[in-house]
Amino acid sequence: GWLRPEVLLLSLSYISEGYLLFVFISWLYIYLVEVRHFTLAGGGIIASLPWIAAIAATPLGGYLSDRLAARFSRTAAARALIITGYTLSGVLLLAAAMAPSRPLAVLSLSVSLAALYLAESSFWTTATLIAREDAGAVAGLMNTVGILGGIASNSLVPLLVSRFGHRGWILAFASGTAMGLFCAAIWAFFGRRMSAPHALSPAKAL
Repeated sequence: GWLRPEVLLLSLSYISEGYLLFVFISWLYIYLVEVRHFTLAGGGIIASLPWIAAIAATPLGGYLSDRLAARFSRTAAARALIITGYTLSGVLLLAAAMAPSRPLAVLSLSVSLAALYLAESSFWTTATLIAREDAGAVAGLMNTVGILGGIASNSLVPLLVSRFGHRGWILAFASGTAMGLFCAAIWAFFGRRMSAPHALSPAKAL
């Protein structure tokens, strides 16, 4: 059935995608203007930089996935990219909040979002590999759980900021760090499950 443990773990890990993504979608511009003191127009321009980095990182993630899969397997490639991408994304999000200068904060935010998108395709590839004929149902479940992460992000961030002010932004970004590390930890276990005999071989996965 498609509600196997690896499917549930895949979906649970994707909650971090929604949480981190909505930190950028909903709060990046506000953070740049209120905390980093960019002008309204300047904040809009600067807020585009992480998304430009993400556009570049998305096909790079697919390329790296193909190269790693050719040498190892699709699931090994997904594990490497997601653990690396989500650890980096989470750590750099907190680094941005702690950065002493605006350029360093913007650079950290840009690489953080790029790292998130570097790993994005690996979730969908894995959903297809482990679900096979049930790929649509598994992808739908995974995406629904991801949206729940976005709802949690949109609920928690304003509460932290309104309660703690500037320190609340640090706590909000730190919660994103925790979610990134949560995803990486699941994949450290999940990747081992995917190397079990029932997983597709590298040749079949390609």
